[in-house]
Amino acid sequence: MSQWFLTLMLHGSAVSPAHVERDFDRALTHAGECEVVAAAQAYQAACPVPHKILASPAKRTLQTAEIVRRQLALPLDC
Repeated sequence: MSQWFLTLMLHGSAVSPAHVERDFDRALTHAGECEVVAAAQAYQAACPVPHKILASPAKRTLQTAEIVRRQLALPLDC
């Protein structure tokens, strides 16, 4: 019997809502990018490799997913 795991990850720190027209367009700050790299490294050390990454289409969540994908060396279609 195979096991499945669900892991939820919050995006890193994003730019202030005052700097964009829509909340949906808020990007990660440099600090937020560093937070995601650190979280992905900790995840990699402690958890099984994910089979799939799902993310909201919001800019900061797509950035977070891409950083995690790169850090875990996952294929683009994951």
